[in-house]
Amino acid sequence: MPLQSQKSRIQVGQWVFLPIGKNRLKAKVLEDRGRLGRNKEHVFLVLLPQEEGAAPQEREVAESRLIPTS
Repeated sequence: MPLQSQKSRIQVGQWVFLPIGKNRLKAKVLEDRGRLGRNKEHVFLVLLPQEEGAAPQEREVAESRLIPTS
């Protein structure tokens, strides 16, 4: 059965929250990687800003883990 095309609730350039443990980190969506991996889940590349003096991190994250800021 082919996957149905569904519009994502997350867009490139949008700020989102990424829950990690008890924390919710604020991240910016850099790239839409499309449907990847097991179960063809929608994946995004996000930038996690860091404290002053530390380099920011980029991570690939499944759409189901991201929470739009507004």
